[in-house]
Amino acid sequence: MKNVIISMLLLCATVTAFAQKKVASVNFSMDKRIDAGNLGGGAALLQGVMQLADDPNFDVKPVFDSFYKEFHENFATEFPFDLLDEEVVLGDAAYQAYSPSYAGTSKLDSLGLTGRYVIVKEGYKGLQRPVLGIGKQDQEAMTEIFKDRSDAILMTFVGFEFVEQTIMKIGVIKVRAFFNMVAYDNDGKKIFSIIEYGTSKNSVPSVLGVPVLKLEKIMPMCQSASDKLMADLQKDLGKIVKKTAKKM
Repeated sequence: MKNVIISMLLLCATVTAFAQKKVASVNFSMDKRIDAGNLGGGAALLQGVMQLADDPNFDVKPVFDSFYKEFHENFATEFPFDLLDEEVVLGDAAYQAYSPSYAGTSKLDSLGLTGRYVIVKEGYKGLQRPVLGIGKQDQEAMTEIFKDRSDAILMTFVGFEFVEQTIMKIGVIKVRAFFNMVAYDNDGKKIFSIIEYGTSKNSVPSVLGVPVLKLEKIMPMCQSASDKLMADLQKDLGKIVKKTAKKM
C-alpha cells in the first residue's frame, strides 16, 4: 500500500511539473513545393515541382487548415506541457517585428518564398524549418523573444515529398505527407524533433525516376497522403504525447 501511495505521489509530481512548463508555439506553416530529394533531383524535375507549386489550381490550403485545426483542438490539449496563449505569441511586438532568416536581400526572399510557396497561418511569421543548420537564426531569435515567458519554443511544419516504390517490379512514385514538430529549450538545445508520415494510396509512373507531374494526378495523391497522415496522427496521439513527455 505504501508503494502504491508513493507511486501515485510521484506521478502527480511529474504531471504537475509538466503542467508548469510553458511552450511558445512560434510557427505553423506548409511548403507547397513537393520535396524531390528522394528522387535525386535533376533540373527537369525541379522545374516541374516549381511549376506545380506555382499553379493556382494546386490548392493545398484546405489540407493545411485541417492540420492546424487538428493541432490546436486535439494535440495541444493532450501535450504534457501548456502552450503559451496564441494571442500572446502573435501579439508580441518583437515577434511581429522579426524578419525571418530568408528575408531582406537573400536569394530565397527574391523568390518570394513566404507568399509564393509557403502557406503560413495568419499572424505567424513563416520561419525556416531547421534542417542541416538552416533556420538556426530563426530558432535563436524566437528563443530570445520568449525565454522570459516560456521554457521552450515549438515550431510545426507540414509538407510533402516524393517517394519511389516498386509494385510488381514496376517503379512508381507516391506522395508522402509529413508533420514535423521541433522544440528547443531556452539554452538553444533541441528537446525533440518528432516527424510523422502518411503515404498516398495512389501513384504515378516514373520515367527514369522522374514522376509524371500532372496536376490531376498529383493533387489527389497529396490529399490521399494527408488523409493517411491525419488518421495516423489521431490514432498515434498517445504515442506522440509519450515521446514529448520523455524529452521534456
